[in-house]
Amino acid sequence: MQNSVTRGPSLDQPDRIGIFGGTFDPIHVGHLIVAAQVKQTLQLSTILFVVAGEPWQKSPKRAVTPATIRFAMVQAATQSHSWMIPSRIEVDRVGPSYMVDTLGALGVGSDSEFVLIVGADTANDLGTWHEPERLASLCSLAVVGRPGFDRDTVPTYFRKQFVKTTQMDVSSESIRSRVASGCTIEFLVTEEVIRIVDDNHLYRAG
Repeated sequence: MQNSVTRGPSLDQPDRIGIFGGTFDPIHVGHLIVAAQVKQTLQLSTILFVVAGEPWQKSPKRAVTPATIRFAMVQAATQSHSWMIPSRIEVDRVGPSYMVDTLGALGVGSDSEFVLIVGADTANDLGTWHEPERLASLCSLAVVGRPGFDRDTVPTYFRKQFVKTTQMDVSSESIRSRVASGCTIEFLVTEEVIRIVDDNHLYRAG
């Protein structure tokens, strides 16, 4: 699924599609739990895991794993759930990965309703994203709580709903650090993702 989203079986209401964008370097169990709980709470039909091809806000700060490998990890982690759909729309697009462009492309020829899933920390920074007000016109927000972040700073022009999910002390950064230190990441990511990390010698010190 790259340029459009088709309607589901309902003739009365459009599909509600969750958009879960991220670098996913790597994808971990916290991502999967959030997706499952947001889907249930908001009654979404599917969730697209949109892998950032060129994450313009992160690339200058650290080396990012090639997009094709990150996409492979997302494919591996979501393969057991038909409602989790990996999307390479940003992987295949040349240039910085702007969510506003992604939602614009997905909306062509579709009457689906898009719900952008973001953590409270990310939501507070949405005003720094590319064309944030146009982005707000293309989707609503599902804001997932994160400890220590003030929800009131979400830009007021976004339609938003706060979703309570299970809080887990796990992040992609902590997983990369554990691998670099020689610590296990078992149960923090799926077994399939561990194999990809090992096969590609990802996150190793040096």
